[in-house]
Amino acid sequence: SISEMLNQTAYMDVMLGDPSFRPYLPQSPALPYRINTSPSNISRDNASVLETAITPEKESATDWIYWIETASSGGSLNINAPPAIIGEALLPKDADKVVVKEDGLTIWHDEYILGDKKKVMWPVIRPRLGEERRFSIEYVIIPGQVQRINVTGGWNAVSIYLQPNDAKVSKYLANKPYRSIFTIDGDSWDFNMRDDALVNVTSFWPGEGLLIDSSGNFTLEIAGKPVDLPYRLDLHPGWNMVGLPVNQTVALENITVNIKHKRYSYPAAVDKGMVSAFVWKYDSSGWTHLGENETLMPGMAYLFEAMDEAKLEFR
Repeated sequence: SISEMLNQTAYMDVMLGDPSFRPYLPQSPALPYRINTSPSNISRDNASVLETAITPEKESATDWIYWIETASSGGSLNINAPPAIIGEALLPKDADKVVVKEDGLTIWHDEYILGDKKKVMWPVIRPRLGEERRFSIEYVIIPGQVQRINVTGGWNAVSIYLQPNDAKVSKYLANKPYRSIFTIDGDSWDFNMRDDALVNVTSFWPGEGLLIDSSGNFTLEIAGKPVDLPYRLDLHPGWNMVGLPVNQTVALENITVNIKHKRYSYPAAVDKGMVSAFVWKYDSSGWTHLGENETLMPGMAYLFEAMDEAKLEFR
């Protein structure tokens, strides 16, 4: 039977690719290599560091898997598949800016959430039996946050200031009483119309302004992390709907405009005719421009007019 066959091969380091076989396995075969991970006493720029030692203990570890490498030379694509094993380490779930190094050199890694941990995996290329390879995993803890946006019946000009863990709009608007959602870049609008099944706005991004029309009240709860600063938002010629990519008030004079490889304060860019002096907000009375000393608020969306391609820079 399949069950008997797998009971025998489970102890022979056989790798089965079809996940439908997995329920028959009485246990997972032990890895033919040893992984020892311990905290490091070294601290680099407020980053935590783990030290991981990986040692192949069986001959099968020297050709456990094959890691596909590609390179181009003289117009030709070269493909190589050296033997490899997979290093791994479990970090706190809020670990961010993860860097894996061997001998001081950064190597490729992958990472994903596994329960209340973040699993980090990387290839150990050309392992040798009994040879210990040492790796360092650097990371910083950036606690997650939740942004709550209260949407009321009618029009709402809102924005996201976090980098969402899941950016899909459909996740947040499912079963919500919204009628439409708009965003603008230059001369064109992107929009979703719920009843007409038109879907052009598919993701939420930090600093992107959104205009939501709703038939009732609801709350969006968006989990994510703060963006890395400096953070730049694109402005296209014409009108742009943007918000703050930070959870704090910001005055216009503290925003930098990058245009044609030069940097200007927002007032200086206004004086040079690069952007409009009028920034518009939406409230109960409709669209009105900001007052002379009024600051921008996190979670709100604003209309900025640019005369050329530019970027707003937040620090």
